[in-house]
Amino acid sequence: WSGQARDGRTPIRSDDLFFGNASSDSQPDWVDFNKIQIPQADEQQRLLVNLILQMNAAKKPLPRFWYFPRGLQAVVIMTGDDHGTYPGYPGGATAPRFDQYIAASPAGCNVANWECVRASSYLFPPWVASNPLTDAQASSYVAQGFEVAIHNDSSPDCADWTPSELNSTYTASLTSFASTYPSVPASETHRQHCVSWSDYDSQPQAERAHGIRLDTTYYYWPPTWVNDRPGLFTGSGMPMRFTTRTGSVLDIYQAATQMTDESGQTYPSTVDTLLSNALGYGFYGAFTANMHNDAAESTGANDIIASAQKLGVPIVSSAQMLHWLDGRNGSSFSGLIWDGSILSFQVSVASGAENWLEVMLPANSAAGRLFSVTFNGTPVGFALQTIKGMQYGIFTVNSSGSLQASYRKIKVTGSGQIASQAPALRANFGFVANGNGPVGSLSYHDDGAIGGSIDVKSVNTSVPVISSSNCATFNGAAKVNQKTGYSYSVKACDYAEPGVGKDTFSIKVTGPGRSYQNGGILSGGNIQIQNQ
Repeated sequence: WSGQARDGRTPIRSDDLFFGNASSDSQPDWVDFNKIQIPQADEQQRLLVNLILQMNAAKKPLPRFWYFPRGLQAVVIMTGDDHGTYPGYPGGATAPRFDQYIAASPAGCNVANWECVRASSYLFPPWVASNPLTDAQASSYVAQGFEVAIHNDSSPDCADWTPSELNSTYTASLTSFASTYPSVPASETHRQHCVSWSDYDSQPQAERAHGIRLDTTYYYWPPTWVNDRPGLFTGSGMPMRFTTRTGSVLDIYQAATQMTDESGQTYPSTVDTLLSNALGYGFYGAFTANMHNDAAESTGANDIIASAQKLGVPIVSSAQMLHWLDGRNGSSFSGLIWDGSILSFQVSVASGAENWLEVMLPANSAAGRLFSVTFNGTPVGFALQTIKGMQYGIFTVNSSGSLQASYRKIKVTGSGQIASQAPALRANFGFVANGNGPVGSLSYHDDGAIGGSIDVKSVNTSVPVISSSNCATFNGAAKVNQKTGYSYSVKACDYAEPGVGKDTFSIKVTGPGRSYQNGGILSGGNIQIQNQ
């Protein structure tokens, strides 16, 4: 809803774009608040990605990049508005707040690797209010990885604006800011005071025209709407580019502010929920906080930092996130050639993504499973990970170069003995698992099984898959002691020829009244993983 004060408050704000229950036009909220913890738009996009990959699977596997550096599933973007000496505010406290963030950072942390607690401070420009932060202080903090940028205001304060008025205030704000802080880089990220948003697209267009490339003005507020429900009111946890009302993409990112200290949210439960959902349910995201820098102390900021550090989630500034986004989205794949079993292509790694960028290759193709990857002819290890129902081989690229991914069908065979569940006894196994039909079979017997002797005979066997460079897994339905209704899974590892004392075999069986698991190094026999 563009240009409407739907929440009943002035000025028109960013939340009004999503606020359904206007007094004169009651409608459902733009995003279903019954599912507010789910990034509903992101999940639909991930479904689309899965469809694209599946529909192309018969042609060739398609590579993609992961969202964040080093496989991170969540990031906190820490910001704070600082209104300086403006009437009604405490007087400005960016310096003591930044000092607290430095103290909360791990000893010896590396800013470039997102190991330190860093943040952005958005200052009222001097034409609006002065600030005790000096140019020398601001320059020093920027050198340590913090960001100091403008917090633009309308004229008059906290009012609706026309596009022309908005551009005029940006000119005045940036000019007065530069004159007071000549040693600080020009503002490249921003939040508008009062989060005023008078129409659909003038704000990001004005920002971009003045060199600003990431905006945090989309804001989860007011408290009566939020109702202390942690969530994603835009339907997304991902920074993404704005568009004009006609659909043209703008080179400026939206990083919605989901956590504030003025929305009636409880901490640490709000941040705990967002981060736990990202790490536990795959609701990945960059979660922006506005913990105002008007006063030195912020319990909300302290709670957010403690929660993020406990879960291994980095806390970064808006500028750090922008530089990563430029690096990630400026990187690309090209020259994809598929010969039926090998995918060859080029990867171009843009500045800002070096040493951090993760490539994701579908683990399955018409030619079989992902078997090996090389970068400029050198073997590269990869980890298998299932994301939203799709399994990928994931690895990091440090620079631009040539990649080759080999896909193969495999045959896994083995027979021998491992230790029983009972001391001094052995369990016997034998199996064949084929990438091509017929798929195979399994037999397993352990007289020393806890709960009584167990005899497993496969009813069917899945196609074997590589789980690491030396190991394969397969599974299926089975009869246990001649009774149906059971399932099994096997992991077999081929470490040496012969395999005695080296290869390993493990099995898990579940079904009515029985749960059995055993595994170990072969005391007799051999396992082989072969290409087909």
